[in-house]
Amino acid sequence: MKCNPELVSAFLDGELDDVILEAVIKHLMECEDCCQTLSHLAQVRDAITDQVTVSDPEAMTQSIMMAIQNERILPVKHTLHDRLMRVAAPVARAAAALSPMKTP
Repeated sequence: MKCNPELVSAFLDGELDDVILEAVIKHLMECEDCCQTLSHLAQVRDAITDQVTVSDPEAMTQSIMMAIQNERILPVKHTLHDRLMRVAAPVARAAAALSPMKTP
């Protein structure tokens, strides 16, 4: 198996089925680069989890369910770059807004 950051991300999120899961685990046990990728992704996930609170969980659930329904109607293939652009940019802005401002 070749290095595949999308599969590493899917592994972290628990999105892999049993067919590919075993191969990804085996690869992670042998590949230092993918282990580092997994570690970095876990750190980002944990940092986001620690910083983000949902003020209206019901509205968020409805929004997610609507997005899922729209995805079923008009499926879109998302690349890793697409996923990062949708998630990383807003997360970076949120992290910047939440971090204490440094004064000279």
